[in-house]
Parts: sequence; C-alpha cells; structure tokens
Amino acid sequence: MLLAQANPQLIPAQNGNTCPGGTSYAGAGYCKVRGSSQFFPAGNGNTCPGGSSYAGAGYCKVRG
Repeated sequence: MLLAQANPQLIPAQNGNTCPGGTSYAGAGYCKVRGSSQFFPAGNGNTCPGGSSYAGAGYCKVRG
C-alpha cells in the first residue's frame, strides 16, 4: 500500500495567488494540490497535450 506524501505537493501560483482547479491557495505564492493530481505548466498559456486537460491559471492537469 502506498502512503501519501508527507508534504503536500505545491506548485507556484500565477499572478501572486491564482491557482488552477483541484488546488487551493496555500499562501506565500503557492498552490497546494488536493489529492494525488499532477499538474504541469501549460504551453503558450493554455495549451495542453493529450492525456491532460487545462485546469486554469496556466496549468494542465494529468488525467488519470
């Protein structure tokens, strides 16, 4: 059985405090990822590759 990470995954917020869907603003310019979702920066602002979807705030969310 896999254990959850001890530290939640944090990704940089956009424009100071703007976070994509599936995350919440954690303070200090970071978004905290809820659950085990994976996010990565979108290309050209909002372009995401196959297998992912645009989550907002310049991030793609991996569909799993």
